Amino acid sequence: MQGTGTKTDPYIVDNWSDYQALSGSSIYIEWDNSAECKIVDFNEINPSGFDETVNFSRYTTFNGWSFVNFFSTAKNNAISISDVSSTTGNFKFVNFYWQPDANTSSTKYSFIKSSATSSTVLKNCEFSGRIEIVTGKKNFSSDCVKLNECSLNLVLNTTENFTVFANTIKNSDVILDVSAPSLTLCEKEAINSRFSGKIRSQNVVNVGTENSGYNVYNLDSDGPLNYQGKGVSVYNSEISASSQTDEEMEELGIKFEPCTAEELKNTTYLQGVNFPIGVD
Repeated sequence: MQGTGTKTDPYIVDNWSDYQALSGSSIYIEWDNSAECKIVDFNEINPSGFDETVNFSRYTTFNGWSFVNFFSTAKNNAISISDVSSTTGNFKFVNFYWQPDANTSSTKYSFIKSSATSSTVLKNCEFSGRIEIVTGKKNFSSDCVKLNECSLNLVLNTTENFTVFANTIKNSDVILDVSAPSLTLCEKEAINSRFSGKIRSQNVVNVGTENSGYNVYNLDSDGPLNYQGKGVSVYNSEISASSQTDEEMEELGIKFEPCTAEELKNTTYLQGVNFPIGVD
């Protein structure tokens, strides 16, 4: 292992054992950017899976490494990320499977827990996997986690209400295969993001608060979409419906435009309904 753990001379790691030996300390760590293979395969590390929360140390520079084949039965949180600099990212967490132990009194589950004192922004990250939860209140990530320029491909199966994916979702691509009695995508706002996939829920699906805007909802949803945003967003009206009438939305200043599948691909049409192309 190279380095001394300072900001100017971080520890350089290229394996999970070294990283975990340093995890939790107030030190700077960098995953080796020049490594030939930038993959951590949990099948090789712990094929039987983890029953405790796995911690990612604060002050970690990930350099595009991938963490694959993660399996967890941890009760409340699968992973914990603490980054007091408030922004971390540039890593992939793919082919994960989390089935938290149902024998717990917890009423809140978070796949990603942020233990930072302020909101942790996960930027330029990819999450792809499956979550199975059979009891309690559901969170994909705690209300301290924000997704920015991320990709999320999630299969979710739960018997109760799935409350929220993140505090905010911005500039991200979200693909869902969800079965849940009810669903809320984010605690605060969704901005300039694309949501697609299938939602099996007979109840209203909350897809954006009043600060939301500039999203594409290409969701095949059993339940109607409830959008509160003052910034215009569009949805595929061939496979989903709005929970509000045109009159109700006009009265409240909500801008949620129905489109066909072809219209969602037509930039000229989208500009015609005041949907901005290329919003930052």
